[in-house]
Amino acid sequence: MGKRTCSIPKCGRPHVARGWCGKHYQSWRQYGDPLATASAPPGRMGSKKSRFASPGQRLGRWIVTGPEMRLYITAANPRGHRAVPVRCSCSSGFETVVALGDLLDGRSTSCGCLRGELSGRRMREANPAIKHGLSGHPLFDTWRNILSRCEKPADKSWADYGGRGIQVFDEWHDVAVFIAWVDANLGPRPEGHSIDRIDNDGSYEPGNVRWATALTQRRNRRPLKTCPCGNINPATAKFCFECGTALLVA
Repeated sequence: MGKRTCSIPKCGRPHVARGWCGKHYQSWRQYGDPLATASAPPGRMGSKKSRFASPGQRLGRWIVTGPEMRLYITAANPRGHRAVPVRCSCSSGFETVVALGDLLDGRSTSCGCLRGELSGRRMREANPAIKHGLSGHPLFDTWRNILSRCEKPADKSWADYGGRGIQVFDEWHDVAVFIAWVDANLGPRPEGHSIDRIDNDGSYEPGNVRWATALTQRRNRRPLKTCPCGNINPATAKFCFECGTALLVA
C-alpha cells in the first residue's frame, strides 16, 4: 500500500491533514480555501483570510470543546462575523458558549474566575490586613478608623487627631498585632464600651488606651471654651460662634 498523498489533483505531495499536503492545508487555514493564494484577486474565496478556534485549543482559561469555528475577514467585512458561537469549557469546570470574536481578541478569557482572583489580589495588596483574614473581626473597623483619623488629612476627624499630633504606635499598623495586644491586655469588649485614650492629648499606644463608655469618653474631652456672653464653644474655636468675641485658651 502506497503512501497517502494530497487529494488536490496533480499535487502528489505527501498527505498532512484533512486530505491535503502541508501547502494546501496552510492555504485552507489562512484563507479558507486550499487552492487560495496570497495573490488571489479580491472577491474570490481565496481572498478571505480567517482566524479560527479549534477543538482543544486554549484561549486564556477557555478550552474549545465544540466544533471548529472560523472568522472570515474580507474587504467588505474587515472585522468578520464576530458573534459566531463557540462552545467552551473554563478551567474552573464551567461550560458555556462564547462569541468567537471575544475569544480571539482576548475580551473573554474565563468564566469570571480570573477577574475574581485578580480583584482579590488587588484588594490584598491595597489592604495588607486582608492577608490575615481579619477583615471580619469586630476590632477591624476600630483599627482602620484609628489609622484614618490619625494619618489621613482627608478624614473628617483628622483635625482633632492627626492634626493635633496624635499618632499610632508603629507596631499597631499591623492589625494582627493591634488585635492581639487588645485581647491580651484589655480583654473582650464590654457591652457599651469602645477604645478610648486615657490621656486625651496622648497617642494610640500601649498604656494609653482602655475600654470606656460613651459617658466616660465625653468627660475625657478637651475642655470647652465659654464666652462671656454665655455661649459654650468647641475647644478648637478661636472666636465665639454666637457673638464673634475672641476666645482665650480654656
